[in-house]
Amino acid sequence: MSEEIIATFMDKFHSDVDFQDKLKSAASPEAAVAIAENAGLKISTEELFNLQDRFKELRNTKDVLKQDLTDQELEFLSGGEATMMCVPPGDSVGG
Repeated sequence: MSEEIIATFMDKFHSDVDFQDKLKSAASPEAAVAIAENAGLKISTEELFNLQDRFKELRNTKDVLKQDLTDQELEFLSGGEATMMCVPPGDSVGG
């Protein structure tokens, strides 16, 4: 699957709520491909399945990160304003 196809599909998916709704209500993969084609996107059923697999992997990765990191750590990693302080084991803060 080309990165161009993925990028084009994702841009359309994120920017068009009607497109999202139609895809979510598609009765079959073939119907989803037809919806994409009607929106001017060329994607095969196989490419659609590959894209779904990539979404699942990303969602699973995101869920794992959420479980392993505190809210403060997530905010820091996402470029938020939280600050983190690393303290070596056995040391104490402020003392």
